[in-house]
Amino acid sequence: MHAEHRKIPYKIRSILLRGCLIALAMSLASAAPGAQPSSARVLADTSATDEARLAAASTLVRNATTENDVRAINSLLSRETDGTTRRILIDAIANAPLVVDGLDEPLIGLVGLGAPADRPATLRALGSTATQRAARVLVNHAAPFMPSEVSEAAFDSLIRMTGRADLGTDHDTWREWFDSVIDLEEPEWHRELLRGLRGHADTLNRDLDSAFLATTDIYKRHFRVVPFQDRDGLLAEMLRAGGALQQLGIELLYREIASNRQIGDAVGEAAIEILASHTTETRIEAARLLATLRPREAGTRLTRALEIETEPPAAKALLAACARWPRVAAVQPALRWLEFGSETRDEAAALLFALDAEGLLTSPADRRRVAAALRSAGPAKLTPDGLRLMVLTGNELDREAIASLIDDSDASTRGAAAAALAKRPEFAGRVINAATLDPTLYPAAVTAIASHRPTPQGYAMLRQIQPPTPVAANTGLLAVARSMTLPDLLEAAETHESDPEMRVAILSTVGTAAASPAERELINRTKLLLAETQLELEHPEPALASLAQVVSSDDATTSRVTELRVTSLLWLNRIEEASALETGAETWLRAIDRFADEPHAPQIANATLARFEGVLQQEERERLSAIVQIAESGTDSEQTGG
Repeated sequence: MHAEHRKIPYKIRSILLRGCLIALAMSLASAAPGAQPSSARVLADTSATDEARLAAASTLVRNATTENDVRAINSLLSRETDGTTRRILIDAIANAPLVVDGLDEPLIGLVGLGAPADRPATLRALGSTATQRAARVLVNHAAPFMPSEVSEAAFDSLIRMTGRADLGTDHDTWREWFDSVIDLEEPEWHRELLRGLRGHADTLNRDLDSAFLATTDIYKRHFRVVPFQDRDGLLAEMLRAGGALQQLGIELLYREIASNRQIGDAVGEAAIEILASHTTETRIEAARLLATLRPREAGTRLTRALEIETEPPAAKALLAACARWPRVAAVQPALRWLEFGSETRDEAAALLFALDAEGLLTSPADRRRVAAALRSAGPAKLTPDGLRLMVLTGNELDREAIASLIDDSDASTRGAAAAALAKRPEFAGRVINAATLDPTLYPAAVTAIASHRPTPQGYAMLRQIQPPTPVAANTGLLAVARSMTLPDLLEAAETHESDPEMRVAILSTVGTAAASPAERELINRTKLLLAETQLELEHPEPALASLAQVVSSDDATTSRVTELRVTSLLWLNRIEEASALETGAETWLRAIDRFADEPHAPQIANATLARFEGVLQQEERERLSAIVQIAESGTDSEQTGG
């Protein structure tokens, strides 16, 4: 399987090359400048490499447009020219998709009078002339009595010139075809060639589609069985292949990502490479892949790609990806695409907002350009990032224009405007008031209160606003709690938070480190309130953990900690530990009241009777005895089946 999947791309490249040659032959190239003397000098320089001389010859042939150019090339094709120079020039003509008129005659002369060893190459060069005279010579040299290398070259050249691959290598068929077109005028002759080339191009396209389907199928099957450690290399190969194979690679790659498989560096490197693709769609996919894979050097390469990008669709993807790696070099291209228009404005605004958050958008001139571009679009057409950016870079009138959107009929517009203004103190009240009427503005109200009113009154205010979901409520109240000072948080918990679960949540945000005795006292109060609330929720184990964080500073605190600890221990049926703590009977009695329905309550009641027999009031002894008797009667009923 591995060998098979290696062969297929080679076939594809061969078909692609043939297709490109035919497509070029069908195109009418615009006139190029005349042949450059420097190319002729390089071609004639025997000390130059064959590669350099062939490149010079190709330039000479490609740029030949005038009669003087044709005469110069014809002179180089004469038999007086040294054999190497002539052979290189013939190869250059053979490689050209179509050459200027007038080069067929010297080539025809070389076919008849040149060295026999050069004849196949000369016949192949004739295919680039596309003249009837050349076609006649090629048909004659495709005859069965010719040496095989000569007839093969003639057939190849005929197919390349005419596109008539359907005629194959049958000389009689080619002779019949040529006899049918020999009397055509030049325009009709060229139309005949064009029809053949178009037909051949269609065939090649079908072959190419079939080859791609076969290739993608082979790769898909191979990917299923290849070891995991080899998949990255295969994915990288597909990404670089382009076309349908590249799309398959992208599809398989996203499946791997969805399966939480670690993607190696080879895939990221391939994605970086295809950023330079001439195809817009490929650059878009590369940017999206890099934003997902986040390989090393991705930020630098994406920024460079953004600097030279000219196509808006690709710029959108690059702008979005660059926002993950804000770099100062991205400021100017981001400004350019912000000013380009609506097609790229949103992504450019998001990148510029990220740049500003990193402290990279510092130039007053650049900030004025940002504000002007956003102002030109109008706040109603901006995304949340665009609105935030306008708040940061614009003036009071811009911010007031955004504030007017809080009353807009569209919920998303209201939310974006409120979120953009929530951190501005002058708009905090307006945002909070709007949120009392619109639950969708709850997150903006949270930001406004946490930023500008982190007080017990602000907490109470948020408590009065309807949250969109219970999760949003918990998140918002915790955000405000974290922004409050310790005294304010304690007051909010004691005074304004009636939900014990929420009270536990906000009190749990307080640490244990104290900078002063006064702060230590506040922390002790917080931990005591937390333990009391946890017992209210019937959570004695966490209550013990909270009490362990109290650093006793006075007798009242120590007494309260001991009382709550005994309650928690008895609730957990840890009688021996509770007995080791010095507390009165009333503490044990209050503890039993909390968990009188628990299975171990009778045990605690007996232990209380035994421990405090001499100090208990008659009423208290009777209550404890009743708890024990109820438990014993229940046990007797179970034993008798009653």
